Amino acid sequence: MRLGDVTLTDAGTPEFLLGQLNSLRQDTSLPEPFTVMAVGAIYERHLRRLCMVKHLNVPEDPKRGSIAKYTAVLHEAGVITLSQRQESEQLGEWRNQSAHGNFDAIVEGTAARSFDLLALLFKRCPVDAL
Repeated sequence: MRLGDVTLTDAGTPEFLLGQLNSLRQDTSLPEPFTVMAVGAIYERHLRRLCMVKHLNVPEDPKRGSIAKYTAVLHEAGVITLSQRQESEQLGEWRNQSAHGNFDAIVEGTAARSFDLLALLFKRCPVDAL
């Protein structure tokens, strides 16, 4: 598999996106941080959409949002638990470490754990397309 073979779109269903990410995760030629970045991006997008569906206050510009910001808003509104917030914040930290080139911070298994957290988020907090 090549990274160029992966298709991530706004129209993708959770199942489609998980399938694409699983392909990335299983490709041993790609460093784990690449998968972690992709998972984190989709995770953040889902959190933002969840906030919007729940009519919670989020920045209009997605560039001003973050996993930590969306997670805090969702926790304060009672949509997610404290433990879910902590899991989300950990995934956000992994994504940030990956995106900023601190690849040594991403230990073996981080991509798999990130993928599992995304799958749990999709299951616990489904969001219809906006």
